[in-house]
Amino acid sequence: MAKRIRIIVSIIVLVVFGWFIFLHFVNDQKNGFLRTFLRVPPINLVKMTGDNTAYKINGISGVTAGTIFFRTDHPDQLVSLDIDKRIIATHHIADTAFFSNTAVGNFCITGDSNFIYIFKINCPKYLSVDISKKQCREHYIPSFAFTRCACIKPGNFVFRRYDDNLHDQIFSKVNSIIKDENELSEVHHDWGMGTDGMLLKNDGTAQFVYLYYKKNSYLVFDSTLHLISRGKTIDTFTSRRSQIKRIPAKKQKWGIVTEDGPATISNISACIYKGLLYVNSRLRADNEIKENIEEYSSIDIYRLKDAKYLGSFYIPRYKGKQIRSLFIYKSTLVGIYPSALRIYNFKPPVQ
Repeated sequence: MAKRIRIIVSIIVLVVFGWFIFLHFVNDQKNGFLRTFLRVPPINLVKMTGDNTAYKINGISGVTAGTIFFRTDHPDQLVSLDIDKRIIATHHIADTAFFSNTAVGNFCITGDSNFIYIFKINCPKYLSVDISKKQCREHYIPSFAFTRCACIKPGNFVFRRYDDNLHDQIFSKVNSIIKDENELSEVHHDWGMGTDGMLLKNDGTAQFVYLYYKKNSYLVFDSTLHLISRGKTIDTFTSRRSQIKRIPAKKQKWGIVTEDGPATISNISACIYKGLLYVNSRLRADNEIKENIEEYSSIDIYRLKDAKYLGSFYIPRYKGKQIRSLFIYKSTLVGIYPSALRIYNFKPPVQ
């Protein structure tokens, strides 16, 4: 257990350090690709009602009937946004015993329909929160360590989890039992360092997308963990720039696994809306000036059904900080920044 926790912490440290190196050095050079910028209407900021800075929002948990739920730096606190009314509210989860004696970073939160699901990493149970009834209930699942999770339907989930035999990460479908993938993931015996990424659900379907952080690739697969397609992003980073290094250690078959240099992270965050994948890329295209990268975030759009690149657009910084993650719903783009939540009017491109 302690070894797994050390591995997770090491990955987080390497990601943060690699991001710093990336921002300061990689974008000073040519990266071998071009962006096509769409002629979209201006992205205009709209006003919200409520306090959007009471808690530090660090990601999106799920969407229920026009309301977005965000996870915060307090696992027992959720922030919601009514998209149509532009009203922000804070929700306290009453089951305090579930959150006791656990660090903030050791929770994974996802949502679907009227429920939000909160998982403890390395814990064989999870909490389902019925938002409409304000009720909580604990459920039990097989015990394993994981890094990503997404909801298929109530009681059924997809996990990106550690496999002790492979010394890598694989996808598994979990309800009362565990069903593992069949050759869906790349295996490098590096505990998933080289294939780290983000797990997204394709709204309105039973499909999922796994977008790699460190290379220009993504997977599309269904809820039975069968591959549908593989896609490429427009940048030229076909593989991670650093190499995996193993340091011999007693009683450990694979030794201590680390990277021999800072990781170059190209894809920071993403979202899916109506079959389009929106990728927040940190790489500067050869036809972009450096000042634009320093003032805006570049969002690249891909059509999932044929993996076609449709174009790109900019989202402005807020108080000097680039967007951390984004969500698109109808004519609204929600941007999460390190210190605030921002809502923009946005017209998705015609497919």
